[in-house]
Amino acid sequence: MRKIIVTILAVLSAILACAFFWLKGQGDYTPPVISFPHNEITFTEGEDKDILLKGVTAIDETDGDVSDTLVVESVIPMRDELRATVIYYAKDKSNNVGKATRTISYLTEETKEWVELPTEDPEDEPEQDGKTEPASSEDGADTKPDSAGGDVEARNTENAPQSAENPPAAEENTEEESNEEELPEGSPRITLKSDQVEVAQGSHINFLNYVEDITDDKDDRSWLWHQIYITGLKSLNLDVPGTYELYYTVTDSNRNVSNRAELTVIVK
Repeated sequence: MRKIIVTILAVLSAILACAFFWLKGQGDYTPPVISFPHNEITFTEGEDKDILLKGVTAIDETDGDVSDTLVVESVIPMRDELRATVIYYAKDKSNNVGKATRTISYLTEETKEWVELPTEDPEDEPEQDGKTEPASSEDGADTKPDSAGGDVEARNTENAPQSAENPPAAEENTEEESNEEELPEGSPRITLKSDQVEVAQGSHINFLNYVEDITDDKDDRSWLWHQIYITGLKSLNLDVPGTYELYYTVTDSNRNVSNRAELTVIVK
């Protein structure tokens, strides 16, 4: 009798095991796959997160297109405040959840204002009163002597003998010109508002504010703004008085690296 009971229990266990594995094989346990478009996207702080869903798709092996379940879980700005990591979720009808992340360009309200500033042409700069008036003949007369005087001074300087105390300006810029020539053709160029700044101890500074301009033969200013790399931030401590060196570079879409602009930060 005992053998019969044991045999029956063994058969039932085998049947249950077979049923379990069969049901498991029939079930859907694969999460949907989230895919992103290839185009670059820029997100500004405070914008509706729904714009981050444009072009994003979620496809499930069983249920097909489940893009309507996509949600943006969070937008996490990186330390440079130029990029952010976006976390996406999507689920299928079996409640399998798929997760994916991507890195996008990111702007704060402050950096957005900088990027959207129009490029000013000094030749087109209006007068202080906001009115543009033709130059008078008197102004023209004043201008010409200055120009002539400048030419005479330039010629005198050119013909003057060189001395140790007054080296020619060309020699002073030799190193800078040499650095410019070393850059490959088509490389971007970055300039700073100043090469030295003094900040108070304990200040909170956005060092991107010290960038004057970025130029390139192909990429626009807004895109290049997100490719700025600052070397030296790890060693910079605004809570400790001292002198620190920061180096700014930018890389364009052709992987050309710009000149290296140096900023001396003096913490007092």
